[in-house]
Amino acid sequence: MNEWIANGPKIGMELTGDIRNTCSWQLIEDEVWIKKRMYSKKYKYDGKRVKPDKRFPNTLYSMSTPRTNDTELQMSLIKNESIDFQFQMHLKIQPSGTAIPERFDSMYWELKSWETRKMCQTVECQCIFGVILFAFIYVLILVSIISFLMWFDSPSVKLNV
Repeated sequence: MNEWIANGPKIGMELTGDIRNTCSWQLIEDEVWIKKRMYSKKYKYDGKRVKPDKRFPNTLYSMSTPRTNDTELQMSLIKNESIDFQFQMHLKIQPSGTAIPERFDSMYWELKSWETRKMCQTVECQCIFGVILFAFIYVLILVSIISFLMWFDSPSVKLNV
């Protein structure tokens, strides 16, 4: 594992940019947290940092596991990375070019932010859903009252006295 980490520049593990958005304080706080995490990884992995994947806009950073048939080792490495539940994990397998589907060169586990899922769990979203439900019930009651009044005013319902 240490040999693989030491060969980091060959697979591009250097940090190449910052995540910036000055319009949102939450993103700035996330950026500070990400930088702290990347610097801690830099010291943990002999001076190499984990590179953010620019191909996916919501990816904070990606980590590749060494090529091995020991899936238990790979899963233990991934479990260590997935302790923080604000990330969603995505797996990408780089094929080795052989006809055997079980063989692969490397696996990339991308830890993506749950921002899209968090949007529907916010209080504003729940309030909007409640207002829409209340409006639907209100319209349904109005339609039933109007149809009842129209039925009551029809000539076939009037009584002869």
